[in-house]
Amino acid sequence: MFRKLLPWLITLFMALVDTSVVPFLTSSPFTPLFSLTTVIALGLLLGRRRGALLGLMAGLAVDILVNEPYGLMTIIFTGAGFVSGFAGRKFMNHMWTTVLTPVAVLFLMEGILFLYQAVARAAEVRLLAYGAARVAIQTAMVQVFYLLYNAILRPKISRYSAL
Repeated sequence: MFRKLLPWLITLFMALVDTSVVPFLTSSPFTPLFSLTTVIALGLLLGRRRGALLGLMAGLAVDILVNEPYGLMTIIFTGAGFVSGFAGRKFMNHMWTTVLTPVAVLFLMEGILFLYQAVARAAEVRLLAYGAARVAIQTAMVQVFYLLYNAILRPKISRYSAL
């Protein structure tokens, strides 16, 4: 029971870290989104349905706790969870799936956020460089979170095996 509830608790905790702890500690443009990297890593592990649901919960939490345009992060996180879960199930036998999926999803997210900033206010080209750096940082974080969550969430022994 706890193993099924743990991804939800981890995702909610990371959304709270993103919205309350990280802004208190730093205001750097290179600050990664811990909740998004968690959603991508858990989507790769758990599949597209649970990835999308975890992304929906994390996106709603970020949208509610931060006064950004409501719904933007919910859509981005849900899509990221779904796409990473789809790639995790469909292409997991390929060696580069855990690297290429976060890169593609994070570049798409940075592009959407850049377009939003270009429409809402004057976006500067240096924001693209910051976005590329965040993609590299968050891709490395997804690799670490993927290994960590895989070790935590996978059962150690089968209930049908001989003890």
